[in-house]
Amino acid sequence: MSIDSVDVKSGRNGAAKKKDVSQITQEPVSEVTSIRTRCPHFALGDDPDTTILFPSPAAYCYNAAPPTAVKLEHQQAFCLNQQHAQCPAFLQEEPAPLPHRLRRPRQSTAPINGRRRRRIMLGSVAVLTLILFTWAGLTTFGSFSQDDLPAVPTQVVAAILPDPTETEAAVVVAPTAVPTQKPTRTAVAIVATEPPTTTPNPTATLKPTPPPTSAPLPPPPPVAQVSVPFVNVRYGPDTAYGLVTNLREAGAQFEVIGRDEAGNWWQLCCVDDAKVWIAQDALELSGDIDSVPVAENPLSHAVVEVERLNIRRSPDLEGEVLQIIVRRDRFDVTGRLFDDSWWQICCVDGETGWVYGESVSIEGLLDEIPIVNRP
Repeated sequence: MSIDSVDVKSGRNGAAKKKDVSQITQEPVSEVTSIRTRCPHFALGDDPDTTILFPSPAAYCYNAAPPTAVKLEHQQAFCLNQQHAQCPAFLQEEPAPLPHRLRRPRQSTAPINGRRRRRIMLGSVAVLTLILFTWAGLTTFGSFSQDDLPAVPTQVVAAILPDPTETEAAVVVAPTAVPTQKPTRTAVAIVATEPPTTTPNPTATLKPTPPPTSAPLPPPPPVAQVSVPFVNVRYGPDTAYGLVTNLREAGAQFEVIGRDEAGNWWQLCCVDDAKVWIAQDALELSGDIDSVPVAENPLSHAVVEVERLNIRRSPDLEGEVLQIIVRRDRFDVTGRLFDDSWWQICCVDGETGWVYGESVSIEGLLDEIPIVNRP
C-alpha cells in the first residue's frame, strides 16, 4: 500500500496537531535509530574532529564526498538533533555528493595575484613618466624672447635737393641733354609709402558663466539592523510561516526591500541568497523608510511530516505517482480541496502535484490558499 497517510494534521495557521500513528498504515520503510543527539558526521570544515553545537557557516558534512558545507536551516533541523538519523546524507551507505538542496552556497573573492599587481604598477609608472616628459617639453620649447620675433621692414625716404652740398643724394640721376639749352639736373623725389594700417579685430566680451547648481543628493537606502540578541527569521510576514533560521546576536545589517501592509514585518535581503522576513520589534531602521513598497505575501509551504510520501497527479489514492519525497521536504502550496484533504503543491518537473492532507503540515496563511475543484 502506498504511503499517503501521516502522523500530523494541519491546524489553525499551520500549527501541527499530533495524531495517533498506530492507526496509520504505511509502506515498509527502513528504520534508522540512533542514541546520538547530533550527527557524527557534522564537524568543522577544516577540522573533522571538532564538532559544533550550533548552526555555523563553517560546518561541513563528512559523509558527503567531497565534504561539503551544509545549509544553516538543514543544520538546525537535522544535524544538531536526533533528526539527523532521517537526513538523506546520513542514510547513505557510502560517502556520495551532498544533495544540492542541502548545500550552502559558496562565497569567494579572487585576490589580485602578484603578476597582475606588477602590471598595474608598471602601467602607472609609464603614465607618470609620459606626463613628466610632456610637461618638460612644453616648458623648454614653448618659451621665446623678443629677439625671436620677425623684423618689420622699415622704409627710408630720401630727396635730391638743388644744392648737392646740403644733403647726400639717395638716388643717382642721369642728366638729360637738350641741344638748345644748358644741361640741367632733374631732381627725383621719392615719396614714402606708409605701411598699411591693420584694423584691430574687436575683442569679444565674455559673459560670466553661472556656476552649475548641484542636484540634491538622494537619501540613503533603507537599512535594517538587528537590535536583539536572538531573533527568528521567517519565510513570510507572520508567525504562521516557517523558520528560515535564527540570528543569535545583535548587529547584523540587511537591505530593506519590502514591508507588510501594517508595517509590522520587514522583508530583507538576503539570507543564503533568499529574501526573508523579520518582525519590526527586533529591528532598528534607518534611511529612506517611507520609500519601501508593500510586498506581496509569499506562498504558504507544505512540509512533509512522514518518512516517505507520494506526490500524485490527481488528488486521490489511485492517482499516478509523480515523485516520492521524504520528511522535512518543503514545497510551495498553490491550492487545496474544499475539505483540506489534499493539497496542491509546486512543482515536479515543471507541473503541480497533489499530496495527502494528513501527511504534511502547512506553514503560512491558510485563508490565502485558493480552493481548487477536484479534476
